[in-house]
Amino acid sequence: MFDCRDDDPDYVALVIGNYILGGGTLSSRLGNRIRQQDGLSYGVSSSVNASAQDRRGSLMITAICNPQNMSHLAQDVQEELERLLREGFTKDEVEKAKQGYLKAQKVGRSSDAALAGVLTNLRHLDRTMAFEGEMDKKIEALTPEQVGAAMKKFVDPKKLVIVQAGDFETKPASVVQ
Repeated sequence: MFDCRDDDPDYVALVIGNYILGGGTLSSRLGNRIRQQDGLSYGVSSSVNASAQDRRGSLMITAICNPQNMSHLAQDVQEELERLLREGFTKDEVEKAKQGYLKAQKVGRSSDAALAGVLTNLRHLDRTMAFEGEMDKKIEALTPEQVGAAMKKFVDPKKLVIVQAGDFETKPASVVQ
């Protein structure tokens, strides 16, 4: 958890930083490292959320892996987060992330049901589609430096909480006679 709302000036940069980290699933830093390079998971992703009403933000990273690879996967995540915060972002990856994210937003608003959901949420918060349009404009204007600064401000790899879920007990193979 971190102190952030969805209308904070740094939030859009955090959204794009997350998109590069793992929000773009396969074409992301976590996807490249954990799935393509190390072959530890068929799927890995990250998501960032911030409340519209409270100062409550979060970053979540999820992956499915063989239990014997759990420590390796956790180490990869830690290393990628540290590398991202240390090295920052390239202009090219920020531009591609902005394009990909904005295209996904446009597609997400293209169905009647999805648009009705967006409008309902906006109305509940006493907002209009102008709020969404402003968010898109802010994303279009982002620089790699802004994205890097927002990630450094809100993401601390040392505060990462790792939760493992699954059936970890080894079961003997049954013998058919």
